[in-house]
Amino acid sequence: MRRRLAFLGIYAALILLGLCSIAPLAWMISASFMAPGEANTYPPPLLPARPTLGNYRELFTRLDLGRYALNSLVLSAAVRWHATRCPVFSVARSSGTSVSLRPPLRWP
Repeated sequence: MRRRLAFLGIYAALILLGLCSIAPLAWMISASFMAPGEANTYPPPLLPARPTLGNYRELFTRLDLGRYALNSLVLSAAVRWHATRCPVFSVARSSGTSVSLRPPLRWP
């Protein structure tokens, strides 16, 4: 019984910490759908009164985020293609990592 209570306490603490960790992310997502100025009211609403995609439209048009996303996609595809076509470079890169992660050598 005592062990079960200990597990219950641990799980309750982990759930509470998880909720505290995810709360800012949930607020940012909710605020991204709010009209300009709505998130600055007091007390701040948890959910937008009238959800809007205007903030995302402005993000993609004014900052040209679509172009940046396309550039990232092309670059990652090129790197992935190069890694599958040239396994020698991939092995060489990985061996450097493995050497840096191994324990130090003991010299006699």
